[in-house]
Amino acid sequence: MLKKKNRKILILAFFVMLTTVLIFSNSLKNSSQSYEDSGFFLALLEPLAERLFGTNPEFLHFLVRKGAHFFEFAVLGALTAALLSALHEQYGRRWSGYGWFYLLSIAVIDEFIQCFTGRTSAVEDVVLDFAGAFLGCGAMMLLSAAAERRKMRRQTGGLRKKDQDQII
Repeated sequence: MLKKKNRKILILAFFVMLTTVLIFSNSLKNSSQSYEDSGFFLALLEPLAERLFGTNPEFLHFLVRKGAHFFEFAVLGALTAALLSALHEQYGRRWSGYGWFYLLSIAVIDEFIQCFTGRTSAVEDVVLDFAGAFLGCGAMMLLSAAAERRKMRRQTGGLRKKDQDQII
């Protein structure tokens, strides 16, 4: 039977791979399929967007499509950060370089795939995807640090390290 930490690593690795496959599957869609998928979210967001941005359907469609890429990669970034954190806990090495390489590689491959589906690919989209991944990693790191801080406060009865040092 797997150790609890190894199970956590396997589960996180599974979700990182699943998210990567979902990103690639969206990139494999041709432009009409992609527009159709965006149409569902456009219908949901249109009333709010009209109030914020006016009645420019092309701009709204642009925001939905770019926002979807950003969100996909934010999820991938958060999952990757969680996986790297679990690997660090288990094996004691820093793995962040591999994570950043992985995320950038997926962003580049994602755009490369679109070259073969009749959709446009652009360096700006790679930057947007990587920015989403960066935000997801950052959010996961902040959540992890906050959880660690909360855990330490519970263990020390709510005292900060500075206060503990003064008591001792």
